[in-house]
Amino acid sequence: MANLAPVLGTILVIDDEADAAAMIKRILQREGHAVELAFSGREALKFLGVEPLDSSAPLPDMLILDIMMPEMDGITVYRKLKAAAHTKPLPIVVLTARSQNQDSRLLSLSVAAYIPKPFDVKDLRAIVNGVLANVREKRR
Repeated sequence: MANLAPVLGTILVIDDEADAAAMIKRILQREGHAVELAFSGREALKFLGVEPLDSSAPLPDMLILDIMMPEMDGITVYRKLKAAAHTKPLPIVVLTARSQNQDSRLLSLSVAAYIPKPFDVKDLRAIVNGVLANVREKRR
């Protein structure tokens, strides 16, 4: 029988590591969230209607963005998302194996939260649920 519980939030996970992305998806789906995956920055920008521009593209409630990806790193993706009017307000949680001390570029990002890799499942759940609670509060 299908789970008919309402979806708590919609999340796009952007991570080039398929196993890590699939694990995050499973964890968050068990929490009741709808989760989509993008395995590159380019795929995410297309999905979100940034490149090519399509401001009518449906948007998730939040993003989980890996920083260390080939071709287009997460910081470049972040900057492109914040430059597009329709994606600028999206809350972004950064997933990274690097600390702000290791990568000073992270200091310039105004993100909802940081999740270190490897991550603790409880921390992931708490951060995502906290960000989504803020999203719901702002919509009231």
